Amino acid sequence: MTTPIYKALLDYINKDISRLHMPGHKGKNVYNINNLWQYDITEIENLDNLLDSQGVIKQTEDIYKKIYNSKLSVITTQGSTLGIQMMLTASIMATKNKSKKIIIDRNVHISAINTMALLDLEPIWIFRNKFIDRFSPGQILLEDLERVIINNPEAQIVYITSPNYFGQVEDLKSISKICKKYNKFLLVDNAHGAHFKFISKNLHPMEFECSACCDSLHKTLPVLTGGALLHVFDERLIKYIKKSQRIYSSTSPSYLTMLSIDRLVSYIFKNLKKDYDLLFVELEKLKDLAKINGLDILESCKDPTKFVFGSGIFNCSANELAEILRKNKIEPEYVSEYWIVLMFSPQNNNKDFERLKEFINNINNIFEKIKLKNNFEFFKNFKPQRRLSIREALMSDFKTVSLLKSLGKVSASSVVTCPPCVPVVTPGEIINQEVIDLLSKQKVCFIDIVC
Repeated sequence: MTTPIYKALLDYINKDISRLHMPGHKGKNVYNINNLWQYDITEIENLDNLLDSQGVIKQTEDIYKKIYNSKLSVITTQGSTLGIQMMLTASIMATKNKSKKIIIDRNVHISAINTMALLDLEPIWIFRNKFIDRFSPGQILLEDLERVIINNPEAQIVYITSPNYFGQVEDLKSISKICKKYNKFLLVDNAHGAHFKFISKNLHPMEFECSACCDSLHKTLPVLTGGALLHVFDERLIKYIKKSQRIYSSTSPSYLTMLSIDRLVSYIFKNLKKDYDLLFVELEKLKDLAKINGLDILESCKDPTKFVFGSGIFNCSANELAEILRKNKIEPEYVSEYWIVLMFSPQNNNKDFERLKEFINNINNIFEKIKLKNNFEFFKNFKPQRRLSIREALMSDFKTVSLLKSLGKVSASSVVTCPPCVPVVTPGEIINQEVIDLLSKQKVCFIDIVC
């Protein structure tokens, strides 16, 4: 009997699709580890315990501490979601005034919203005023951030996302200085930037002494899905990290995922830099070719492993371009209204590059050239009205109604698309017309509201 998930995976594999999406290993057995089932074990003698690492797991964590120049690095097998839960909870434990207020980037992953609900935190949103996409506002303005900090002295935590889904990064050096000036914890969702430590211009949060950050190793490096690290630089947080991990973590973490994290160490020291150098040469050629053929390359993308382009001078949408990619056996990571995100790693092969070159070279024969307007206004003047706390709304009784009948109601849940898993509306906020319009475009038909 061929079961549903197995069949779907077999169908995908047999299509021989170029994987320009996560995870970073691209389906390759990078470490030549065979018979994986025999490594799927639980905590037994000499194999340590992730939730109280004292042996071999701690040894690997200590190696990563040296690699990333942190004061503490902790393995998780539950992705950056667990890292976010850990660093938020540890920061609350470490604050003296136990303030419920947190200064937080609106362009935030849903896992942070859910953790705020569990901790009953009150968001003080940081909004931006330049947009390339509805889910990708421009950089945080330093003067705005400092003003918010000054106006909310009781808030002890500043939380931002960098890089975002489009490879744009924040000025972490300056933001870190501001947070230190006012003695605030700076937490960074660096899920898409685990590889930043290894590129020529080091953009990793630990380079700028941010208090803590999470890295999804599996997104950009050859690690099994769920493999991640939490890094801590602020020593005030260290004693609370493992305590926080024990609150949220499964007591049966995957040794297969831990094994891939452990073997990554060898790859980092032996082949990683050489492989990245070769990758960057090929990607620069692709970007030059794309520009010649009229594709709109996102210049503000600072992640050299991401290839982000828009429909540019072509009379088509990003979705139409993406369909052509898929017909050419290329699967993108993310498609927005205007932009397509392709994620490369050294594990992509020559066939992946050749297919994309062919797509770029043929694009002029497919679409008529008419300049499209890239104009995204969502959140530009958007100031959400909150009627209930995130926790109160999430825990309230709710009913599901048609999106078109939700105007003026209070949302009982976060509404996201995956990717990028950035909420359009969060629990406790009043649903306005702008929210309804955007969700309608994303084919959302129903929404949960507080009864």
